[in-house]
Order: sequence, then C-alpha cells, then structure tokens
Amino acid sequence: MNKILSLVRRCVEDYDMIQPGDRIVSVNGTEISSYDDLKALLETVSVGDELTFVVSRSGQTLEIPVIAGEYVPEQIQKQNNSNI
Repeated sequence: MNKILSLVRRCVEDYDMIQPGDRIVSVNGTEISSYDDLKALLETVSVGDELTFVVSRSGQTLEIPVIAGEYVPEQIQKQNNSNI
C-alpha cells in the first residue's frame, strides 16, 4: 500500500472520524482536488503536525482534526508486537 495512503488511513482510522465515502475538500486550508494534491501536501507533513481535514459528507461540511503519526509498515508492527 502507498506510504501516503497508509499514513492517512492509519491516522484517521485511529480517530474513526473520516469515513468511507467522505470527500476530502481541503487540508490545512489547501484545496484538495486529486490524489496527487493530497500526496504532495502530505509529503511536507512531519510526525506530530496538527492537520485539519475538511470533508464533505452527505451534503455536510465537517472539520476533522488529525495529528500526523509515524508511518510503520504493518509487517513491522506485527513483528514488534510478537516480540513483546
């Protein structure tokens, strides 16, 4: 899975706020029109950065705060958890 998608997916799944079907309108005030826009923006993000995702859901606009976490591939997470 793409590193950027994994970062977003892990961050938002942890908070259970961005849902399937949501359309990302902007992040920190930067309009998101495509995956490439999102990828370019997230490549500038550091661990601990606070992001505000604006999403469109069922005709409503929602602001969702997210704190960027460290990207750790699932295989490494599983290995680390099994060593505990």
